[in-house]
Amino acid sequence: WTSERPRRSLFSVPGAEKRKIAKAQSLKADAIVLDLEDGVAYEKKDAARNLVQQALLDASQYDFCASEICVRINGLDTKDIARMDLEAILTCERLQAIVVPKVESAADVLFVSRMIDAYCQDETRDIRIIAAVESAMGLLNLREIAETAKCS
Repeated sequence: WTSERPRRSLFSVPGAEKRKIAKAQSLKADAIVLDLEDGVAYEKKDAARNLVQQALLDASQYDFCASEICVRINGLDTKDIARMDLEAILTCERLQAIVVPKVESAADVLFVSRMIDAYCQDETRDIRIIAAVESAMGLLNLREIAETAKCS
């Protein structure tokens, strides 16, 4: 377990917009969230995934300085789209956190945690999960979600 990172400001950037990702480098937000979900039209999902992966891999072109680098994946209800998002970003060393939208149960957190474990064998990597609870069901299961986050 490592110390918490401050998250006083999270700046969300559409993952399909190279110009906006480049601009985010100059911001002093505690966290930059490269958004693959709501900020990206369906027909641009693949291109956005590739651009976000490039931004995570290319530190010389995309230097986010001291900002925590996060990626908001598509909701787990999208099945293959969320899985492809995770497969594209989990191999990137600079990824520090994954924002999981529409979390409704502990199973959602566990799924992402298992994907991290499967792709990130290096024990020194510390990828955090930011569970976004956005529904009444998620609110009803909040205790279970929070307790799972401590264990995963």
